[in-house]
Amino acid sequence: MKVVKTSHLELVNLQKSYHPTAVLDRLNLQIHKGEFIAIVGKSGCGKSTLLRLLAGLEQPSGGEIRLEGKPLTGLNREACMMFQDGRLLPWKRVLDNVSLGLKGDHREEAEAVLRQVGLDHKKDEWPAKLSGGQKQRVALARALIHKPSLLLLDEPLGALDALTRIEMQSLIEEIWSFQRFTSLLVTHDVEEAVSLADRVVLLHEGKITQNIPIPLKRPRKRDQSTFASIVNFILEQILELPRAAQGRGLEEETGRPFHAVPSVRVSNVD
Repeated sequence: MKVVKTSHLELVNLQKSYHPTAVLDRLNLQIHKGEFIAIVGKSGCGKSTLLRLLAGLEQPSGGEIRLEGKPLTGLNREACMMFQDGRLLPWKRVLDNVSLGLKGDHREEAEAVLRQVGLDHKKDEWPAKLSGGQKQRVALARALIHKPSLLLLDEPLGALDALTRIEMQSLIEEIWSFQRFTSLLVTHDVEEAVSLADRVVLLHEGKITQNIPIPLKRPRKRDQSTFASIVNFILEQILELPRAAQGRGLEEETGRPFHAVPSVRVSNVD
């Protein structure tokens, strides 16, 4: 039986400018419930601006964002956002940071989400005593306690060392696989994008230029040749290498042509 995918988010001719600079230019994108999308591109291409618009922290200059078919006109209360730094309050202990902003007694819920991220034994610590990876685990727990239907990840692992980064990627994937919230990840790490995402969307000069489905089973193995070929293809797109070389590795690995813009439901329409 064919599974019918339900639309969660839709961008319709979405535009954002800071006069006179256009940052996002007529984006059209549909994201299904429970889908994991990674957004990649060079610095300044509008990735973080897009997340702020989806969170309702800023308003579009044109077009609209539809949340389950309805226009988003203010703060997106279904969304939680996680940043590159944990943004923990240094004068509050870990448990209090997790339940920040919630009214009433949420100690049990805070302890539960700390167990999910493997930090229940650190609940009474001060943030200054935590490593970078632990701080990001606390930040993730703080997002999860709100039970978001949309998790926005703005380079949350960018400042971590390589091993801690891989551990956090596995943790995020494990929790996402269990809870199935919709997730959008902004990252400069293409391997991270291919490891985690159902689709990788490439932004270039404020436009969606690529929308690439990742046809690999989870958990993904980075030493797999197809994984490496997809990573190399995306890097070529970002670095704007000659078209003749694009997709060649993927064609060799899969035995079928790999189109520069895959034939999927979502596309950027000028």
